[in-house]
Amino acid sequence: MIERARFSLTPGISASRATAGSTGASGAVPAPGPAVPSPSAPQAAGIAAVSSAARAVSWAIRASGKAIWSLAVRYPARVHFGLGLNTGYVSLNTRLPPFTNIRARQAVNYAIDRARIIQLADAAPVQAAATCQMLPPDFPGYRPYCPYTAGTGDGAWHSPDMAKARRLVRESGTTNVPVTVWSFDSFPGKAAGSYLVGLLDDLGYRASLHAVPDDRFWTDIDDPRLKIQVSFGGGWGADFPTPSTFFGPLLSCQSADEPVTYNWARFCDPHVDALVSQAQAAQLTDPAAARRLWAQADRIVTGQAPYVPIDNGGAAGFVSSRARNYQESPVYGPLLDQTWVR
Repeated sequence: MIERARFSLTPGISASRATAGSTGASGAVPAPGPAVPSPSAPQAAGIAAVSSAARAVSWAIRASGKAIWSLAVRYPARVHFGLGLNTGYVSLNTRLPPFTNIRARQAVNYAIDRARIIQLADAAPVQAAATCQMLPPDFPGYRPYCPYTAGTGDGAWHSPDMAKARRLVRESGTTNVPVTVWSFDSFPGKAAGSYLVGLLDDLGYRASLHAVPDDRFWTDIDDPRLKIQVSFGGGWGADFPTPSTFFGPLLSCQSADEPVTYNWARFCDPHVDALVSQAQAAQLTDPAAARRLWAQADRIVTGQAPYVPIDNGGAAGFVSSRARNYQESPVYGPLLDQTWVR
C-alpha cells in the first residue's frame, strides 16, 4: 500500500540517534515534512547537538531552510540532501466562485511569484525549485512545462506575468468576488498567506486571510463541507516516484467527491481519469507509452489549473562525524536500521 504524506510551509525538524554498537530503531517519527521549510529554534538546537554529539552517540537530524545550506558548505560530507519527491502548491476550489472559471485559476498561476514564496520560506537553493506542474522531476512522464511565466518558453518558470493575469481576470468577469485564503497562523505560512491576499487584491478580488493553527488547518482543509475557496501552505509528497500517487488522491473524480478528501481543489476531469487508467494499464507492458500518457495527463492538469504549483523540494539530513551509510525515506526521515556508527 502506498504511504502518502502531506507537506506544509510550517517549520519542521526530526532528530534520531543510534548508539555505538547498534544500528538503532528502524525509521524516524512519521510526521509530514516541510515542502519549503524554514529554520526554527528547535532546529537550531538540533544542529548544535549534532555538531557536538557525545562520544557514545551518533546523531542524525532532518533539517531544513538556509541553515542546512550553510552546514553543507561547512560539513560537505555530513549533509545528505533527500529526493525532491514533493510539490508545494496553492489549492483553488474549482466548485466555488471565482475559481469555477478557468481563466480566474490561470490568472493566479500567471500572477504568483514563486521565487517570492520560496524566499518567504527561507528555503535553501538546493531544497526548493520553482515549478508549474504537479508531478515532480524524475517521475515517469515528467516533462518540463510552464505556460505561466514571463520570458522564454523553455519549460521553466522565470517570473510572474501580471499583465496577462489581469487580462484573464477581466475576461473571466470575476472581479470584486470575495475570496478567503486559509493558511497556517505560524511562520512562514501566515506571511505567505498574507502575500497571496495582497496578490488577489491586486488582481481585482476582495481577498481576506483566515489563518488557523496547524492542527486545525490539516483537519479543516480535508472537509469539503467547509467550502474553502483557497488554501495555502500545503502540498503532497510521495514515498515512491509513480504519478499515480499524485493523480489518485489529488486529481481524480473519485477523490473530488469523497466526504474527506485530499483533493482540495475538488478537481474532476473524466478525460484525465481515462488517461490515468490507460497509463496504469500500460505501465507493465509498455512503459514508454505509459510515460507519454502520464505526460499528457500532467499537461492537461497544468492547463486546467486547479492548483498553483509552487516548488519541488525535500528535507536534508545532517549527521555527526561518527555516522556512516546515512539513508532516509522522503516520508519517514532517517532510516536508522541502515545507519551504523564508527
